[in-house]
Amino acid sequence: MPSPPHLLCVEPSRLWRRLIDEVCSDFGIDCRHASGTLAALGCVVADQPVAILAGHEQPDLTATSLIAALRADRTFGSIPIAVLTSSHSQSVGGVYQPDRTILRDTEWLENVGAFLAPIRDAHSPHVLERKPRVLLVEDSATLQRIAARILHVAGYEVTIADHGVQALEILERNQFDLIFMDIEMPEMDGRETIRRIRSSGDTTPVIALTGHEREHFEAEALDLGFDAMCPKPIRRAAMIELSEQHVLVRERASSMSLVERDA
Repeated sequence: MPSPPHLLCVEPSRLWRRLIDEVCSDFGIDCRHASGTLAALGCVVADQPVAILAGHEQPDLTATSLIAALRADRTFGSIPIAVLTSSHSQSVGGVYQPDRTILRDTEWLENVGAFLAPIRDAHSPHVLERKPRVLLVEDSATLQRIAARILHVAGYEVTIADHGVQALEILERNQFDLIFMDIEMPEMDGRETIRRIRSSGDTTPVIALTGHEREHFEAEALDLGFDAMCPKPIRRAAMIELSEQHVLVRERASSMSLVERDA
């Protein structure tokens, strides 16, 4: 049986571990601990947390290494990560950045709370009994990270494909509640991919991710078989609204089908 949603704390200081335990308890979030970066990676693989709070300095590798390892992974790259630092000069360098950097100062409690609040809300048992599954088809690594984190924090389970060929391979083995798909991609673009999805009889809602102007592209998107379009640059509010709308419609359709079958 899968474990309940939990935060992984990677913090060498016993005092700070106790403080973070107390804050997580106040938010109703289970908190588990790892002794360092390498141990944390093992914990993530064994039992995926809904978020990670890590001290910048670790006994083995810094939090920068932890972030880089996770962000480069398709399965774990969207997990929200916050890093505790002692000063502004102790910033997290590198290509991959944390979702939040929290100073160990007088405002640390407020900032940790701001990091935990949306995670608590998204993973409340009263909100979701099962995480809706989303396939994100996007060739830009930057947009993959942005969109995946938006969806992950909102309580969705995200799988990433770099292009249409990869998406079709994933769809052969898995079912999803929703698909977000870019239009312009290498290997196979969104137009051909949606055509193949629909020709296979798959009715999963598919939302086009595009920089095209709505008035110029929306009619074409609907004709191609997309259910809606989400404009770029990606905005959190728009992506979440579209996700909730189409997942809810699919759930209602599934419920109606069960009712008709039992009638």
